[in-house]
Amino acid sequence: MNYFSRQQGLTLIELLAAMVILALVLGLGNVGFSRLIESHERQAALDNLYRFFQTGRNEAVTQRTMVTICPLSKDDVCSNDWNLPIQMFLDPHNERQLSADTKLLRSLDPPKRGTLEARPAWKSYFQFRPIGTAHGTLGNIT
Repeated sequence: MNYFSRQQGLTLIELLAAMVILALVLGLGNVGFSRLIESHERQAALDNLYRFFQTGRNEAVTQRTMVTICPLSKDDVCSNDWNLPIQMFLDPHNERQLSADTKLLRSLDPPKRGTLEARPAWKSYFQFRPIGTAHGTLGNIT
């Protein structure tokens, strides 16, 4: 029996062709996979923000006082920079800042990728009344 007549592996050209095809398939898959991850991160950020506002509304009803949601500046006053951590606090005197009469309830970090832009009508904050309705025009966040 002649052992040299049977092929025992791949030729260099076959191996290179297989590697090129594999690289193309992985490259195309990587683009689709990164888009899937970005879409999932965006949806997770929106879900977290939605739950944060729902919690604020629930806290206003439960605590029977005004709840303010806004990013706070360094001096603990509501800011227009929605890429700072967003704070939720009890605001019984409608001061729109942390003070001795307010209680910080929760904090939400900004998304790791992308930016938030809020348009709460003419103000830099969102508020819920003790009955659960929005105080003033609620606005939107994109």
